[in-house]
Amino acid sequence: MFFIILLILSFILLIVCLFKFKYLFNKLPIGGFFLIPSFNLYLYLSYNHIFISFILLTLLLFLLGALDDIYNLKVITRFSIVFVLIFCFLFLNSHLIKISSFSNNNLFFLIFFTVLIMGFIHTMNMIDGIDGLYISYIIITFLLIANLEIESIYFLLCLIFILILNLKKKIIIGNSGNLYISSVIPIIFIFNADSQIEILSYSLKMNKELLTILFIIPLIDGLRVTTQRILNSTSPFKKDLSHIQFLNQNDKLSLFSILLAQLLINILYLMLNNFMIIVIISIFLYFALLLILKKNNQS
Repeated sequence: MFFIILLILSFILLIVCLFKFKYLFNKLPIGGFFLIPSFNLYLYLSYNHIFISFILLTLLLFLLGALDDIYNLKVITRFSIVFVLIFCFLFLNSHLIKISSFSNNNLFFLIFFTVLIMGFIHTMNMIDGIDGLYISYIIITFLLIANLEIESIYFLLCLIFILILNLKKKIIIGNSGNLYISSVIPIIFIFNADSQIEILSYSLKMNKELLTILFIIPLIDGLRVTTQRILNSTSPFKKDLSHIQFLNQNDKLSLFSILLAQLLINILYLMLNNFMIIVIISIFLYFALLLILKKNNQS
C-alpha cells in the first residue's frame, strides 16, 4: 500500500511539473524523486530483511541531495553528512558484508568501505552533465547485476522512461537522485561480494574488479581531472568543463562515444575475464577517445 501511494504521488508530481510548473526544473530536479518508489521496491524485494535501513538511507540521502540542488550546500557539509549516513548504515548491517578479510564491526574496514562509496558517488556526480549519460550507466549496471530478475524490471522500466525524458531535456536526476542511487550500487556489491552472475554462457564474480570495470571510463576521467586540478592548485571538487563529456560541443556524439567505449570494455571483460588486461585496454581506449573528441571539436 505504501508503494502504491508513493508511486501515485510521484506520477502526479511528474505530470504537474512537466506541464504546469516548468520553472521547478531550475530548482529541484525531480528525476530522483520519481525513481524512489521503484528503487525502494527493488530493495524491498531483494533485501527485505534490512529494508527499513535501506529506505531510511535512501530517503535521507534524497533529502540531502534535494537541499543541495536548491541551496548548493558546501562540499564539506554534504560530504560530512553523507559519510555519517553511510558509515552508520554499514555499521548496523556489517553482518551482511560478504568479504572474507572483513570481520564484523572492524572499524578500519567500515571507514574504508565508506570512503570507497563516497568516492564512487563523487565519480558518478562527475559524469552528470550531458543528458542521458548518468542514467545510461545506471541502466547498464542494473541490467548486469540484477540479471533481469523480476525485482529489477519495474525499476529498469522507470529508468528507461526517465532516460527518454532526460534526452528530451524534460527532466534531470540531480544530486537528489545521484546521492542515493550511487551509494546503493557499491553497497550491493559489498553485500554480494564474490557471488556469481550468469550472463549468457559467461560467469562473472560480483566483486570490486567488476564494479571498477563497469565504471572504468568515468573512473579514469575522474582521476585525470582530479590530478589536473591538484597540479593547477585548484580544488578537486571545483566544477568545470574539463571532463571528457564536455570536450565536444556535440552532446550526442560525446554520449554515444563514451557509452560505446564502455560497452566495448564490458564485453571484453565478459569474454576475457582478465582485470589487468582490460584496465590497460581501457586506459588506451580512454585517451584515444579523449583525443578524438578534442580533435573533432576543433575541426
